[in-house]
Amino acid sequence: MTASPAEEGGEESKPNAHAALLQFASAAEEEMTLSDELEGIIRNLAETGAAACYPWDALRILLVGPERPYPRTAMALCTFLLLLPLCAAQQPGTLKSEGSPTMTVKECSKGQCTTKEHKLVLDANWRWIHTTEGYKNCYDGNEWDTSICADPEACAQDCALEAVDEKQYERIYGITRVPGGVRLNFVTGSNVGSRLFLLEDDDNYKLFKLKNREFAMDVDSSAVECGMNGAMYFIEMAADGGKGVGYNAAGAKYGTGYCDAQCPHDVKFIDGKANSKNWKPHPKDFSNTMGLGHYGACCAEMDIWEANKMSTAYTPHPCDIDTPGQYMCSGTECGDNDSGERYDGVCDKDGCDINPFRNQNTTFYGPGEQWAVDSSRPMTVVTQFLTTDGTDSGDLSEIRRFYVQDGRAVASPSITILPKAPSYPDSITDQTCKDMKELFDNQNDFQEKGGNKAMGESLSRGHVAAFSLWDDIDVHMMWLDSHYPEDRERGEPGVQRGMCPGGEDSSPRNVRSKHPRGYVTFANVAIGEIGSTQSVYPGTTGPVPPTASTTTTTSPVATVKPTTTVTATQPSCAKAWQQCGGRNHNGPTCCADGWSCVVDSEWYSQCKPGTDTAFAQANKPRDRRQKFLGPSFMQSKAKGRITFLMNLIRPAGDIILSERCNIALAAIATTAKKMETVLTDFWRDAPDLTLSEGETFQHSAVEPLKQSLLEPRREGAPWTTQRLCELLAQPRTSYKSTRIWLRNWGVGFKFRE
Repeated sequence: MTASPAEEGGEESKPNAHAALLQFASAAEEEMTLSDELEGIIRNLAETGAAACYPWDALRILLVGPERPYPRTAMALCTFLLLLPLCAAQQPGTLKSEGSPTMTVKECSKGQCTTKEHKLVLDANWRWIHTTEGYKNCYDGNEWDTSICADPEACAQDCALEAVDEKQYERIYGITRVPGGVRLNFVTGSNVGSRLFLLEDDDNYKLFKLKNREFAMDVDSSAVECGMNGAMYFIEMAADGGKGVGYNAAGAKYGTGYCDAQCPHDVKFIDGKANSKNWKPHPKDFSNTMGLGHYGACCAEMDIWEANKMSTAYTPHPCDIDTPGQYMCSGTECGDNDSGERYDGVCDKDGCDINPFRNQNTTFYGPGEQWAVDSSRPMTVVTQFLTTDGTDSGDLSEIRRFYVQDGRAVASPSITILPKAPSYPDSITDQTCKDMKELFDNQNDFQEKGGNKAMGESLSRGHVAAFSLWDDIDVHMMWLDSHYPEDRERGEPGVQRGMCPGGEDSSPRNVRSKHPRGYVTFANVAIGEIGSTQSVYPGTTGPVPPTASTTTTTSPVATVKPTTTVTATQPSCAKAWQQCGGRNHNGPTCCADGWSCVVDSEWYSQCKPGTDTAFAQANKPRDRRQKFLGPSFMQSKAKGRITFLMNLIRPAGDIILSERCNIALAAIATTAKKMETVLTDFWRDAPDLTLSEGETFQHSAVEPLKQSLLEPRREGAPWTTQRLCELLAQPRTSYKSTRIWLRNWGVGFKFRE
């Protein structure tokens, strides 16, 4: 995930001091008065820096008197001394001073809020690791330097984790300050994405205890494209970043100690040691910066916001771990997909997610005013953690979500594809998760790992806030915004997660090249008692609670009557692209004039264009902000026009045009028709493409193109792949989008200008 490999480091300890202590300890068998020999060894340790955790004078008084509360045996004393080099190793680098950005955090109770600025710190996995005595990389590209890192312990002792100054945060990592928070840019030079943690002070992360609380933040995902994820989540990291564990002396100040419920193997240091055992380059990484180690770093995770402009989800991931901080897994405990042990590990990797689109609320979230929550503009996201008895000590029973945008509160939509008992669910409960897992035919690992109760126990111990922007080298973020898993039919419940194309279109290679200027903004975090952080809540017409007093000047959200997709009065007929039928659907079953109710599955029917007038309406120019309209998305744009040609011309040989090609070209020449109906037979062999019924192909030169392609091949002038691409690339206005797509797809041919 990073193109700037760097990691945790440490200060050198002297082998001769270790050897002397080991020899002394093995020879001593009874309680003793400290000798000059032992005192000399202690001084040797202090002078070499191996006992840097304690000032020498304080250490000497502790060990040699004048009064000790209990006698020290030789073995106990030497064991204690041997531990000192461990806390002294992995020292932070000394070449830079940390220049962290900040975020506004508001802590609220009923009637009162206090505001404070907290520092953010870059994850250690993004930092430069170099030798403690110089500038040589300990980790270069996607490999460890074995001349320095002969083993995990030596690597941790001989490598330093470097600070990041204020300019580097922006120029190298693309992290810039905005009012109340930060903006994370996607591609900055050779760096891709970033991950930040919120600090309490210079040496400790801020711990959030979320039970019986609500958490709010402002987010702008308008530039987070398909295949990206601008994420905010909580993880049960150690408050000090694992400082003092193993060889870790850098700690939270330098972003150490990362873990999550996926038990990632790319974390370079775990439990104060390098994860260099069996380290290998990531087999799917084209940037040559990522690797995977033998061990994984596991801990419970609460995903507050995983989203791009097309889809969003929030998800708890409990684990069978009852202590905070990194849990170093190996083998089956990690639950690795490649080993077929995903559900045998210590953490619930699937979690229990609520994604409105996956639950077939397909008009709730997206870019543009036609969605209930408009992702093209900033919003406030509020998540509530309810307990069984309404106290901090009660078991976590429910996780709820609502949004505030334009001064109105928008509740999460009801999950109408689930049984109604006594009303449709709209939040995460154990029962909701059970019903969704059964409907989606997914294993209920959430319940097997303890469900909401286990998640609540983890939250009670305290979680660290993480903010990140990343792409997905493994499955291209299809689990969030597209069709996943790919081997299941799109119409099956729970398979379609969003309108993104997925596949290679959402691969890191394509996303980085096409959308390098993507970014996400996080700001104005708030935590407090239920009902204390906002001025408007779902189902209210005024502030709840009364306007809070704060230590800083703020602009409260205007109080207006909230609207939600759940309580709003339904029109007599559904509008364009809205749901019009399906199991458990209790809304309108007819569509506006010019639109037809089309069955997508037994669970969902949607209003789609039904006449030429509807086609014109579907394809008329829109506001620039509304780049992605209706379920057609990118597939119904230029890709739909040429995918069939690409499938034909990918082979490098001559093209022999078939009757199937003739049918396709004839269909393209026909405007204002339902393409999905016309091309049903043709596209049966291309399940990766879904054409919109609303898409039309108005090419002024389609007929000449068809005739050119269908004319008999002349001897000496075969229709090669290159010839066809040149023809498509001719500078006709009607082929502009085709040319762009051919180039972006890297066909690899010389185009005639």
